[in-house]
Amino acid sequence: MAKIPGIIYICVGIMFMVASYILDAKRETSKLTFFIFIGAFMVLMGLVKWAISMLKKSPKKEKSSAKPVYCGVCGSALRSFDNFCNKCGNRIFGS
Repeated sequence: MAKIPGIIYICVGIMFMVASYILDAKRETSKLTFFIFIGAFMVLMGLVKWAISMLKKSPKKEKSSAKPVYCGVCGSALRSFDNFCNKCGNRIFGS
């Protein structure tokens, strides 16, 4: 079953509220107020789903599992993609 995004709940809830309000305004008695509240609930539920999805997308710091590599000649720290030492120019083998 597909997950329904929060924005869909918000849009459907707003349409539900507006349609119920327009239909209810044409009547002498208020019989569709319940549906206006259902639309408001759908909007609220959509906002909660949207907020949760935004919290899940927040960037997380990834821990580096690679051990640091050092130059065998001068001992300076190297990046994982270095082919040569930035300090002494020694060629790094095995990278």
